[in-house]
Amino acid sequence: MDEQKCAAPERERHVGISLTEEAWGRLMHLVFLGNYVVNGWRLPREELAEYNAVAETMYRRHYGAATGIAEADAEENEIADVRDRLGGETEAYLAAFEADVLRCGAGGAEKS
Repeated sequence: MDEQKCAAPERERHVGISLTEEAWGRLMHLVFLGNYVVNGWRLPREELAEYNAVAETMYRRHYGAATGIAEADAEENEIADVRDRLGGETEAYLAAFEADVLRCGAGGAEKS
C-alpha cells in the first residue's frame, strides 16, 4: 500500500454547510453556549484562544449574513452586539442548565 496516498494533506481543509435560517440560528446558539461552557468560567488570560477564535469567526459570519456587510469589515462593537444578543437569546437555557447543575451537584449525582 502506498503510504503517500493515505497521508493527510499538508494544507488546511475547509468545510461548509448549508442550513435554513432557523437551523443557522440554533447553530449560533450552540456556538455561544459551547464557548460559554469552555471559556465562560475562566479568567481572561486563561481562556482557550482556539475556541474564542472559532466563535469569533462564527459571530462574524452571522453578522455578515444578517447585514450584508463583509465579515472582515465588522467592527468589534458590532461583533460584541452579536455576542450579547446570542447571550440574551440563550439566557433561559443557561439558567436551566445552572439550576440543574446546582440541584444535581457538581459530582453528577442523580436527581431525586
